[in-house]
Amino acid sequence: MNLLLYGRNIALLLNMLLLSQCKPATPARHHTLTLNVENHTKQTLDTVVSIVNKRLAMVYNDDAVTARIDSNHIVLDVTQFVDVDNLTALAISRGDFAIHEVYTREEVFHKLIPVPAEIQTMSAHAGLLNERGEILYSAANDTSRIVSIIKPLLAQALPGTTFYWGRLENGEFPLYAIKHDNATAMTKNMVGSSKPDFDQAGYHAVAMHFKKSYETLWSDVTEKNIGRSLAVVLDNTVLCAPRVNSRIPMGVMQISGQYNKPEVDRIAALIASPTLPTKLSVQKIDSAMLVHPRGYPTLAQIHRYNRIRAGYLQYQDSMAYLLNALSPSKRNTMQRELNRLYTNDLNTIADQTEASSEVIDEVLFKMETVLNNITGVQNNTAEALSTLEDLEGLGEKPIK
Repeated sequence: MNLLLYGRNIALLLNMLLLSQCKPATPARHHTLTLNVENHTKQTLDTVVSIVNKRLAMVYNDDAVTARIDSNHIVLDVTQFVDVDNLTALAISRGDFAIHEVYTREEVFHKLIPVPAEIQTMSAHAGLLNERGEILYSAANDTSRIVSIIKPLLAQALPGTTFYWGRLENGEFPLYAIKHDNATAMTKNMVGSSKPDFDQAGYHAVAMHFKKSYETLWSDVTEKNIGRSLAVVLDNTVLCAPRVNSRIPMGVMQISGQYNKPEVDRIAALIASPTLPTKLSVQKIDSAMLVHPRGYPTLAQIHRYNRIRAGYLQYQDSMAYLLNALSPSKRNTMQRELNRLYTNDLNTIADQTEASSEVIDEVLFKMETVLNNITGVQNNTAEALSTLEDLEGLGEKPIK
């Protein structure tokens, strides 16, 4: 009897194995992004694919994206959904990184007497904002013209000055006058580590540490620039320009400034990996990669969210006044909602809520409405409270 049962069990197991072999496998999600390589010698291609793979491994888990050589191109194999804009920037950015001293607005415009009227207006606008080393702010469509005016005027007065724009802030770009003095600039080869982190306020940031042999140099540079700003530059864009308050020991530094998680992941990887030896560009992207089943935030939506979040942080006193008008239980509920919506990043909100692109727009619109009402909260508390309550549960229900 035991032998019979044993034989039947073996037969059943064999049948199950045969059926599993016959069952069609679920195809893995697979898309590709093809990159052109300007100088496609074998040595260059090998170097490029090694650098790109190092960057990808720092940002994506479980081989979600890998790079390989295909003829004279680099192909990225993508096996799960990723933000295409962020992936592209991660792969093709050269990764040139340095920290430079900057001229102050006063130092620059002292050399421009008489200051052209339109430049003077933009400089005055910069002076009303927090001093971080920027000399003026410009709308996107004026950036080239502004540099074309300033650069010739300073060619002799401040030789060697380079002008870099910073990140978009409230629809405008800050301009920095960079001192190119190789004796004081901190460069990429001096960096020991770079990784995603959080700043003291709990926002996404990049934590850096210079190599042991450069810790003293970093301390000397910061001591020399106490009371001034240092520009943190990646690929000719100023990521931030923090004001130095004291000598910084131990080779530590942090890059912060209202970044979301994908941005700090990318920045940390670009700083920690070697600089690309040649220029890359996108040749082809699978169209399916451009569509996310949950309507992943677009770059425009992310920029809009960052502006809203910056405004929210600016009006904390007014928000506290508004919350005090609520009952204690309601106040706690709304504080949790505000933290969820205004102190996170939009990619995280979209992942958690499975919101469609249309719902993301709705969330942003209502967040803007609340923000607009905060400024006049003491004159119209009822209206501000009404819009505030609209935020409860906003975007949390999946859209089918």
